[in-house]
Amino acid sequence: MLDRHALRLWAVRSRAALAERREEIDALNVFPVPDGDTGTNMFLTLDSAVERSVAAEPEEELTAFARAAVLGARGNSGVIVSQLVRGLLDVVERPAHDGGADAGVVAQAFRRASDLAYACVGDPAEGTILTVARSAAEAAEARARQAQASLSAVVDAAVAAARAALDRTPTQLAALRTAGVVDAGASGLVTVLDALKRVVDGGGSDVDDPRDGDQADPVAEADRLAALAREAHDGPEVGEDYRGPQHEVMLVLHPSTTSAVDHLRSALGALGDSVVVAVDGDLARVHVHADDPDAVLRAADQAGAVSGVTVTDLHAQAATVRESREATGALAAQDGPLVVVCTDGRGLRELFVDEGALVVPSSPGARASVGAIVDVVEHHPDRPVLLLPNDPDVLLTATSAADELTTAGREVHVVPSRSDVAGLACLAVLDRSAPAHEAAEAMRTAVEEVRSGAIARAARDASTAAGPCRAGDLLGIVEGDIVLVGQSAAAVGTELLDRLLEQGGELVTLVTAGLPDADVAAVREHLTRRWPDVEVGVHRGGQAAYLLMVGVE
Repeated sequence: MLDRHALRLWAVRSRAALAERREEIDALNVFPVPDGDTGTNMFLTLDSAVERSVAAEPEEELTAFARAAVLGARGNSGVIVSQLVRGLLDVVERPAHDGGADAGVVAQAFRRASDLAYACVGDPAEGTILTVARSAAEAAEARARQAQASLSAVVDAAVAAARAALDRTPTQLAALRTAGVVDAGASGLVTVLDALKRVVDGGGSDVDDPRDGDQADPVAEADRLAALAREAHDGPEVGEDYRGPQHEVMLVLHPSTTSAVDHLRSALGALGDSVVVAVDGDLARVHVHADDPDAVLRAADQAGAVSGVTVTDLHAQAATVRESREATGALAAQDGPLVVVCTDGRGLRELFVDEGALVVPSSPGARASVGAIVDVVEHHPDRPVLLLPNDPDVLLTATSAADELTTAGREVHVVPSRSDVAGLACLAVLDRSAPAHEAAEAMRTAVEEVRSGAIARAARDASTAAGPCRAGDLLGIVEGDIVLVGQSAAAVGTELLDRLLEQGGELVTLVTAGLPDADVAAVREHLTRRWPDVEVGVHRGGQAAYLLMVGVE
């Protein structure tokens, strides 16, 4: 039977497996733009769920875990995996199954999980995590209908079908076929299902402590892994008054020797504070606050093999908190709907705050979570909400947050802005005196009238629809599709704008981040000469993934 203890072990093993593989899954991003964080989003979703449910009463732990997975969901992949978790636990937690889930119940759970995942996507595509979830459910149901089907046999069938469906994803999506990869979200789901299979089969885990043996007690192992995670997350709260080291560095280390761990702790202590090196079997989870992340990585490299690196600018986080506090005071005095925007970059945050919006920080590798959006809105009760995700990978997160808030009695309208320039266009047409649903409809019209483009630097060699690119090349992107590859920012920028303006346009918005002033000037000069009737606005955005973002209205 799959009981509460086994499901808890599955949760922490899934989290550990995704921690190990998230860098590899992130690298499956079909475009060579440095904004692919599918594995990171899935890991952070389950990580948050495990952390938030640790304090729950034993009989309520799984319900708390499912709820925490939804609130902690980040990015489209995180939202979908949270719905899969919720669907599985919805069935297993029913009163009739208090003793645990047998083969038939687990098959029902797979179906419920797949149905919920499909329900949260407006236009589901084949060759994605959804296809793999459905294939697993169909195989589990088919095996459960056979005589004397065991729990292990049903899970084995689901995992085998999921793996086969994953292998087929390049034949179903042209972008995957061109890039020569499988779907990232689907790969993450197979990782989670593999963890379930290990729990059901009673075998060891890649993250087991060798002292536990192959038949580790599930409660003890879950407690141990959860405690290690809590230890690795300890550290000062980063609030508006934070004045400590600038960066938080987290990574996974496979130490070369036992003494290497002790040497690393000592080295990190000299580089910063909040040092944690939590040993977990044959790997260690490392956390430190330091001003020089490169020095941290050099020290870690000397201690063993490094993976899963994340670096967070804590000073920028503190500045965001300060800006949010200041915006909160201004927003409290405003009438009309509360506008909540997910965005990245100090300049962009300032632009949206100046327009009267409340900002939820969201960037590649640190997408806004459902809970973060809900928390911001709940600080402003009794006002209708207009929610702008400004990113296609935050759209499901925003929709899920809206569902949570609507259930709590709030009026929330999601405006499907897929870029920051579209979000700025929305605020330009906002009528705060209008009813919220009318204001939202005007914003949706503005989104439809904006064409978005961007320039990014290729993070790796790849094949694209515009031809092959090498790491360091400049990519011209229109509505998410790579249409240009070049070496000159000015040349790529001018051709990109020509393509966007060929369909007409009266206003061009340029949001820069790291693009040399000379290149920006060359683009503006080209616009003045080739498109003299077009109005041009230039802003410094500070966004992470794109040297230039372009909006044409």
